[in-house]
Amino acid sequence: MLERLRRAIRRLIPRPRDPWLDAPITAAPQDVELAAAYESALHESELMDSFARGRFEDGRRWRSILDRAGAGDGLILDLASGSGGVALALAAGGRRVVTMDREWSETARWSHRAARAPYRHVIAHAEALPFKDASFAAVICLDSFEHFSEPARTGAEASRVARRGAPLAIETPARIQNLFRRDPHYNIPLLLLLPTRLQQRVARRRGFTQPHHYTHRIYASATSIAHFFPHTHILRILGRSRFPKRWFFSAVLLRRK
Repeated sequence: MLERLRRAIRRLIPRPRDPWLDAPITAAPQDVELAAAYESALHESELMDSFARGRFEDGRRWRSILDRAGAGDGLILDLASGSGGVALALAAGGRRVVTMDREWSETARWSHRAARAPYRHVIAHAEALPFKDASFAAVICLDSFEHFSEPARTGAEASRVARRGAPLAIETPARIQNLFRRDPHYNIPLLLLLPTRLQQRVARRRGFTQPHHYTHRIYASATSIAHFFPHTHILRILGRSRFPKRWFFSAVLLRRK
């Protein structure tokens, strides 16, 4: 019933557009070639996963956002880089990217190899990054921050390795925005109305028992996310909602002081 009501409202009232999230994307000469390389590297389960298939296009969008945010020349750190589609799209735009995750991704390796693009990958934990201070011109953490069990240490490390003036992009679902929807990770209706610990218990009972299923916390406000990143300030809150973006956000852009 709620879902039908939401669809009816969407048909009557167009969804607001965000001037940064929905801005026209400047095409790069290598976009078509590298997008094909990425898709060719996806294994069967990823080909059936709209999230995995869409990562290259997500990277093209974030390429434009980072340009708008004033990311200078230099390395970009992709925290929890997953299948590598975002990094490959950034590479298509001429950016140099270091990817970091706690495990190896064959999809990322094969896609970069097929694209003949450098693949600089580091296996590490986000709360203990093996990089020098002020090493990166930008740090991105897309659809991952909610999974980190030590957000304060992760945020401190991300801030440490970002150079002065660098943007830090955190894309993560907003709790209030999803209270009366299906959970964005498990697709369980109204799950986010429950306390965080109980959410995990319900998810496990539904069969979500693998380590990659773990969600530490869905955050209620943009400021609660920014709190974990010392020596930064909020540059911009991105979101497509008629309600205040502080609580109805899609991503938070910070600037390193």
